[in-house]
Amino acid sequence: MLAKLVAAEFLKGLDNHPSGVKLVFHFVPSKLPVNMSSADKNGLSQRILAKVASDLLYSILQQDSSLFDGCKVEPERQGDRLFTNPSSLWDVLGKAIKHCREDPVYILIDGPDGLEESLCKQFIERILKLREIRTVKIFLFCRDIPHISNSFPYDSSEFTKINLDTNIAVKEDVDIFIRHSECMGLGCRTEGESNGNPSG
Repeated sequence: MLAKLVAAEFLKGLDNHPSGVKLVFHFVPSKLPVNMSSADKNGLSQRILAKVASDLLYSILQQDSSLFDGCKVEPERQGDRLFTNPSSLWDVLGKAIKHCREDPVYILIDGPDGLEESLCKQFIERILKLREIRTVKIFLFCRDIPHISNSFPYDSSEFTKINLDTNIAVKEDVDIFIRHSECMGLGCRTEGESNGNPSG
């Protein structure tokens, strides 16, 4: 999977970062089970949104533990409940991103096309709001399907979409990147398309 290769390349030598946060990432789980009640689906949807925020937050703190002091109020106040509370987790994530030393912060999300349309819309709204905090570059790796495109703001001119099946120049660069990474023991294959959203 291309996203895993990119994350591995950015985060290589994790214990020896030059300074601050380079890239944070999350791999979205498979789509929700079909045979679930609306209440169960809503509960699972909220847990998925919470998991995205907690993974991104963990990735930030793993790279720059000095940011923990600015994030510890909510964990101390809510305890374990924080990790099932999407709104609070996204607030804490926003505070951590605000105080990152590196600029921009790169955010890589793989597989949002596996989410149901309503959850996908919530997810993309949350991710895009992070751009209001500071300069971030957001990359979505997914298939180009309607419920992804429809989840973006009406004016999508600021977003760049790259189809690896039709953009030969970019595809060649990606192929070179993958071959280079495989030679370094990062071997992982990519399939489908990439929706690139370099925002900010």
